Amino acid sequence: MQSLAPEDVVYVGTSAKSLAPGVRLGWLELPAALVEDVVAAAHTARGHPSAVEQLTLAELIAAGAFDRHVRRARLAYRRRRDRLVGVLSGCAPAVEVSGIAAGLHALAHLPAADEQELIARAAARRGLALQGLGAFTEPGYERGPALVLGYATPPAHAYTASLARLRAVLSG
Repeated sequence: MQSLAPEDVVYVGTSAKSLAPGVRLGWLELPAALVEDVVAAAHTARGHPSAVEQLTLAELIAAGAFDRHVRRARLAYRRRRDRLVGVLSGCAPAVEVSGIAAGLHALAHLPAADEQELIARAAARRGLALQGLGAFTEPGYERGPALVLGYATPPAHAYTASLARLRAVLSG
């Protein structure tokens, strides 16, 4: 959209998911009419990232290292998501998985299950921290029970065990 109407659209980007949330670097592509106001606002805001961090990210981008990192991470997360979907289809074929494959979370729609009871059972019996879609839903909004499954967080050495725990919760 920004390329179609650069005078009307602000493009915002961040390295939070693709590099590291702690780096806290982002960028804007602004219509010319907004640049002066945004620069002035940025100078009065607190929490500027250091010049070293900005220059390091710029060098990573210029050298192609950032793109290589993003490609590796995308492939790793795709593999994790595929493993998650495989576990769910094997132990709970009635569970429908949705959510874009490029993300870091999937929704596991639970047919006729009590979302809160399942979450409590998972925490109590398996030591697995799960969140239901209800925690992200406005009151009064109708939706079925679902689990929000983040597959980026467990370290590689713990991912298999996390999937086994999830399998046990959904099978039991």
